[in-house]
Amino acid sequence: MDKRIFKAYDIRGVYPSELDGEIFRKLGVAFGNIFGKKIVVGGDYRTSTPALKKSFIEGLIAAGCKVIDVGSVPTPVLIFSIKYLGCDGGISVTASHNPKEYNGMKFFNSIPVPIVRDGGYDKLVKLVESGERPDYIVLLEPTAPARQVSNIRDLVNLVIEHSADAGFTVLPVPTGHNAHWQLNISEDGKTTLINGDSVGKIIRRRQQLPQLYVRGGSTYVSKVENLLKKEPDIYGDDTRALVIDPKYALDLDNEEDWKEAEKILPSLVAE
Repeated sequence: MDKRIFKAYDIRGVYPSELDGEIFRKLGVAFGNIFGKKIVVGGDYRTSTPALKKSFIEGLIAAGCKVIDVGSVPTPVLIFSIKYLGCDGGISVTASHNPKEYNGMKFFNSIPVPIVRDGGYDKLVKLVESGERPDYIVLLEPTAPARQVSNIRDLVNLVIEHSADAGFTVLPVPTGHNAHWQLNISEDGKTTLINGDSVGKIIRRRQQLPQLYVRGGSTYVSKVENLLKKEPDIYGDDTRALVIDPKYALDLDNEEDWKEAEKILPSLVAE
């Protein structure tokens, strides 16, 4: 990346030798993460503007932003749109008075005034230049109100300690639900164990049953690269599990779960 494109309060350079769609996408991710979640975007009539604006919008969306594209408009109209539409900020893809082979971007906050060196521009530039991206992310499903911060911390430490691809929380399976006692029954009534063995191989003494586990607690840690694959997955090849107390794995799936939560959560808070 040519660092000369970063000027005192905006970005300008020759397209595509000094700036291109990939840089604008990174700028979109950084801008969205720093300045807000509702962003208005506009641009001038240069031939490179539509492609660069599209890349910037892709970056904003990747950062979880709602984007309003006001099309090809003068920068003052873009500034007016930020306030009128109640946005957290906005950008104009333009190189102002520079020759046609140039393009660039002007940044504005919610006031709206230009974002300058003391208003977050430095942070934006640093983020784009460094290419900073976390190695792991934590995924927390919102239906687990009893989740413990200590469990999240322990799971993260477990995955990082082993440089694993991912990890998640699990619960012990009660003996009566052990898969070694589960059966398959065909249409003609023939019965086999869940693993395909004959019923004669069933483990009769529960003391001999191996301890099994199921996912629970709705807490996951995954390498970012797992989610950036052509076919994303959160598990990868090396996945670790943290066993947690079942009382912290309450999952709100239906009305009965909510009633149970009303009984349990006060006692957990008291702990």
